[in-house]
Amino acid sequence: MKIAIGTKNPTKVNAVKKVFGDTFTYVEVAVQSGVSPQPFSDEETIQGAVNRARAAVKETGADIGIGLEGGCRKRLMAYSFAIGEVLLPLRTLNRF
Repeated sequence: MKIAIGTKNPTKVNAVKKVFGDTFTYVEVAVQSGVSPQPFSDEETIQGAVNRARAAVKETGADIGIGLEGGCRKRLMAYSFAIGEVLLPLRTLNRF
């Protein structure tokens, strides 16, 4: 089974490989998130992960696409804590 990782960032790629282990074949592909360079909402961060995962599958024909996107969340009167989203659409699910 082939997993497409929608980034070439070594830290993110290594995290995915650590979670899934040596059972899979990996392909790293630089794809656009389609959101602003620094997302400032959960919605935008999630959309960036969705876009990366879909683009990774579309570009590679992989069975699974992983999209990782980091963003910030507004709390009270200031932005705080980085958030991260990971999405795994399967090619066999026609919704993606």
